[in-house]
Amino acid sequence: MKKSNRKAAVPTLQRDPRVVAVIRATRDGFELKALRWNGGAVSLVAAQDFDADDERVPKWIESQRAARTVIALPGADVIVRAVQLPRADEARLEGALQLNASAFVQGRTSDWRVASALLPRERGDGIRTGLVAEWPEDATRPDMPKGLNEGPMVAFAPAIAGLAAIASVADVPLLWVDSANGVLSVCIPTSRGLLARVIRAGGDGADITLTEIAQAVGEACVHAGVPAAEIPIAIEHTVQAACGALAGGFGCADVDLAKLSSLVRDCDESSDAQWWRTNGLAVGIALAASGPAMPLTRLQWTDLSARPDRAGALINRISEPRTARRIMLAGILTLALAPIAVEGAQKGDTLAVYIQSLLPRGPQPVGTTALIPDFGGLVASSAMMLNAPIPERVKKMVVTPEGVQFSDRITLPYEPFVGTMGVSPEIEAVSSLQPDYWGG
Repeated sequence: MKKSNRKAAVPTLQRDPRVVAVIRATRDGFELKALRWNGGAVSLVAAQDFDADDERVPKWIESQRAARTVIALPGADVIVRAVQLPRADEARLEGALQLNASAFVQGRTSDWRVASALLPRERGDGIRTGLVAEWPEDATRPDMPKGLNEGPMVAFAPAIAGLAAIASVADVPLLWVDSANGVLSVCIPTSRGLLARVIRAGGDGADITLTEIAQAVGEACVHAGVPAAEIPIAIEHTVQAACGALAGGFGCADVDLAKLSSLVRDCDESSDAQWWRTNGLAVGIALAASGPAMPLTRLQWTDLSARPDRAGALINRISEPRTARRIMLAGILTLALAPIAVEGAQKGDTLAVYIQSLLPRGPQPVGTTALIPDFGGLVASSAMMLNAPIPERVKKMVVTPEGVQFSDRITLPYEPFVGTMGVSPEIEAVSSLQPDYWGG
């Protein structure tokens, strides 16, 4: 009998759709954890650290039979906004959240880098919280283990997605402290919904202070309209959660460990604060990846549906209606002044600006007005209306001290004002379109 020299095929392990691999970049390489979804809770299957140049990561993920891999993004790389919605049926809430996401992003970021998720729990007077995550185009490309490539089963998620997945169920304040990058992510349950915020603090390896955390929580509560009597309690509880995590890691209060341990199966150490300090973020992202917050764990760096060359990609981007509208909108909205230095101003000061007068500029100033599809409160949106959006229209008009010359027969009176004015917030990049505690 003639022998065959062909090697036997190595059997491929069947992936388990309940298993998620969570990756987090560290100073020395990557931290990997495999977790299995188990009826509203998760089990920690395995954990291992790899050096930055280690090529065994894909094999390790395969050996754990993980069907999905989620890479945790640094908090400063993703802009997250919490949207509080009144009681309504699920379809209307989803539509309202998508509309808020469109208004928040304004077409400046590609669809595969934006996600929104409606959290399950009602708070206060039937308030539901939705989260919108935007991964800006100019963000730094994330570190990935060697041999692991982005794909349908390999995606990215902000740290706050994991915090929200736990906090929305356990109803406790949680933090993630990234001391290396000087970023604090925090989720706080209140009667006005689940508050989510990412702020810059510490930095260069320095510990984030309790004072910075208390200030961030207080500002978030005031901005969200949390009742005054509730704010000191929220600050105190969040500071307790942060006490053991100032040097970095997952933060939770000792009194909340019993609630958190109910989310973990087959682990006697899940009632220990240090265990949560090390594994809490991975637990949260695994819960998010298998629950209502799943869309927040499916961010992509590139469009996986098409991979043209660089020239083709540039042409495609410029040709997209959304991009064209974004360019036009940027031309209209970026007429804001460059930053002005205020001598003696320090962090925490209140800046008062008095406008003495405003006059149209130039000998023949021209104003611009526009109808932009899916933009603005007076324009029909395809996301919420049955009728099509109003067709795009741009009109130039002469502006004089006497009025706006809408046409040869119509001159409209006007009162000039400064469209955008504020200070630089100590958080991630923000949109100038929507006012907040820093101005607007």
